[in-house]
Amino acid sequence: ADWQLSGEAAFNRLDQEGRLFGYDADVADYVEIPFPSGVGGVREDRYEGLLSVGFPLTANLSVQLIAGGEYSQISQTGANPNARSFQRPKGSLSLAWAPMSGLDINLLVARRVGQLNFGDFLASVNLSEDQSNAGNNDLRPQQNWDIELQIAKNFGAYGSATLTLFDESIEDLVLIVPVVGGGEARGNLASAHRRGARFTGTLELGPLGWTGAQLDLRMEIED
Repeated sequence: ADWQLSGEAAFNRLDQEGRLFGYDADVADYVEIPFPSGVGGVREDRYEGLLSVGFPLTANLSVQLIAGGEYSQISQTGANPNARSFQRPKGSLSLAWAPMSGLDINLLVARRVGQLNFGDFLASVNLSEDQSNAGNNDLRPQQNWDIELQIAKNFGAYGSATLTLFDESIEDLVLIVPVVGGGEARGNLASAHRRGARFTGTLELGPLGWTGAQLDLRMEIED
């Protein structure tokens, strides 16, 4: 078996001072608009530890297991101060099977944890796009349970094809949500589900009499 132990420590910070002005025709000048939620800072101390082991089950079947977790402390200063900590399990189980020459089948089951964009904690205004985003000091990282089955076939001189089936169960989905009083911000939905299939293939037309030509195909469907 092949063993590997990994660790990571990350210390991230963001300091933002946003000021907003509006043109006042009466005084023919720009007048500052109160924008307290655009000023503040975000700090994160994040630690991760993972242990992986991989070994063959048979001559053409191998397995890899990764298990561990992530611990994060996030604090915010400014108009809406807040401090929180997260403990999240992470890892994956993967199987690789080559039942015959040119055919590879891979199965992956993974627990993934996303990373937060610190800019989403504080308010911002994009003047060129005439868009404003409210801050969200309670934003949580997205977590996924992912299952993926990939079947790849090599047809030699005629090309190759790959079919991927996937299923995702999502907790705390991060996306744009409306906020009380109007406007929008990055926020969380409690749960979401995504499933679908992807197909990619290449057909070499040389063996069929058209030297130097090939046909590339890509199809995708998801719900």
